[in-house]
Formats: sequence, structure tokens, C-alpha cells
Amino acid sequence: MRARWEETQERLLTRFEEPISFATRVTKRTLAWFPVRVWRHFLIANGFLLAAGVSYQALFAIFAAVYVAFALAGLWLGGSEQAIQNLIDLINQYVPGLIDKDGPITPDAVAEIATNSASLFGITGAIALVTLIWTAIGWVTFSRRAVREIFVLPPDRRPYLLLKSGDLLAAALFGILLLIGGGLGAVGTWALDIVFSLFGLDTGSVWFSIGVRTATLLISFAINA
Repeated sequence: MRARWEETQERLLTRFEEPISFATRVTKRTLAWFPVRVWRHFLIANGFLLAAGVSYQALFAIFAAVYVAFALAGLWLGGSEQAIQNLIDLINQYVPGLIDKDGPITPDAVAEIATNSASLFGITGAIALVTLIWTAIGWVTFSRRAVREIFVLPPDRRPYLLLKSGDLLAAALFGILLLIGGGLGAVGTWALDIVFSLFGLDTGSVWFSIGVRTATLLISFAINA
């Protein structure tokens, strides 16, 4: 019985030796690829957990930013419905569905903030502004720490105030770039509308919609890359 088992085992080893050898070579070759090595390092360094923490920090900054943005828009533009709608479109361009009838924030809520901004931008506005600054700094801080953790870099030993000042500057620059990206997207849409009008094409066509979305994506990617 034992001899029969050893004979069967030997046949199986001989039969699967070549497929196993081939699979081993393919695996080694695949693991040597740069994207695969990056992905494996990301998993080993708890990349998903770190990304979740960064997203958690960004969540609070987003809602505070929306409140402050619409309150300032109301003070500056007098609660213009067109300006409010343009701001909603700009925000939804970066976070689709954030401001929607069935979304986390409704258009009526932001319109109320904008139209009543003179009275709202007092204590609640100050709280929202402080929350925005604090959470934006925290988001950049945790993003920086997450990247350093993934690449096994030592902790940044610079003075606390210097680090926080740098994080605040980075958050402000990021916000400015988002506004620039949104503005360029609007300019691109306007330019595309002119081009279609010159050639007598319908701006309500599918091709116009595809062109607008493509231009918006390219501009946003170029600004945020």
C-alpha cells in the first residue's frame, strides 16, 4: 500500500512539475513589476486604513467649506440664484451628488444659507470658519503622516507651529487650485459653447455633453495632478 502511494505521489509530482514551475516563473515576474510592488507595499503598510483616516478628516472639512462658501457667496453676490447654482455645479463637479435633492446637502439648504448670510455669518459662521481651518489643517497633517508611514519615513521633527503653518498653507493652496480648476472648467464650457454656435451645432446634443465632460475632466486632472 505504501509503495503504491509513493508511486502515485511520484507520478503526480512529475505531472505537475512543469505547470508549477511555469506558475512560479510567472509569479516572480509579476511581483517584479513596479505597480504590483507598489500595491503590495500599500497593503502591507495598511494603506486602506490610512486612506480611511484621511477621508474621515476630509469629510468634516467639506461640510464646513460648503457652509462658509455659500455664506460668503451670499454676502458678496447678494444671494444671486444664478451664482448659487454655479457654485453648486462647481462643488458637484468635484464631489458628484453632494448637493442634490436626495444628497447629503439639499439645494434649498445652501440657498437658505446664502440668502440669510448676513444674519447667519455671525457666531455660526465663525464656528464653521474655525472648523474649516482646523479640519483642513488636520486633513493635510494626516495625509502627510500617512504618506510618510507608507514609505517608512521617520517622523517629521520640525517645530509644531512650523508644521501646522505649512499644513495650513498647503490646504489653502489646494483650495485655490480647486477654485482655479472650477473656473477653467467654466471657461472651457463657455469656449466649447461658442465653437458649437459658430458651426451651427446644437449645444444640447450628446456630443456637446461629452465634450464638456471631457474638457472638465482634463482640466481638473491637469490642475490637481
